[in-house]
Amino acid sequence: MDFSTERELRKIKRKEKKRRQTIVTLTIIVIMISVGVVSAQTQGYEIFYQGESLGFVKSSSIFDNAVDEIEAKYQQAYKNDDIFVGQDVELVASRVEESLDIETCMAALLAADIEIYTNGVVVLCDDQVMGTMASLDEANRLADAYAQIYPEGDPLVLIRQTATLNETSDFQTVLNQIKAIK
Repeated sequence: MDFSTERELRKIKRKEKKRRQTIVTLTIIVIMISVGVVSAQTQGYEIFYQGESLGFVKSSSIFDNAVDEIEAKYQQAYKNDDIFVGQDVELVASRVEESLDIETCMAALLAADIEIYTNGVVVLCDDQVMGTMASLDEANRLADAYAQIYPEGDPLVLIRQTATLNETSDFQTVLNQIKAIK
């Protein structure tokens, strides 16, 4: 075989090898870009409450804002800053097609009857539980009213305890409980 022919063959093989490498590199780049674009467009979070899916949000900030608004509404209604949504609501990274906005996220959370908690106060009178108040201020107001009604009685015992809002009682209900045993 001639030296120039052999050189030509090596040159052709190098060109083919370069062409294959370029094609493989371009294919990998196209695949990576496609995966990046698709995942960026569909990445979000699925909301679960006690194992049940409530829907999807595009970002955790939408969920956080919905929770903040729910807490603010309850805090205003109960005049208590110690009200918060329970920890049994979780976000799981997921692909999202139809996502909830803040309002529909709030509606989904409330429709699922999520637990709303407060740093409440258990009221004891004569070693008996009279009820749980939603706030320390309300419990102190009850203790003051009790001291005026029963100046000779032992003072109420107030114990801080986290409780669900539906476990709490209002001022008049607990006062009536106390009057019933006195």
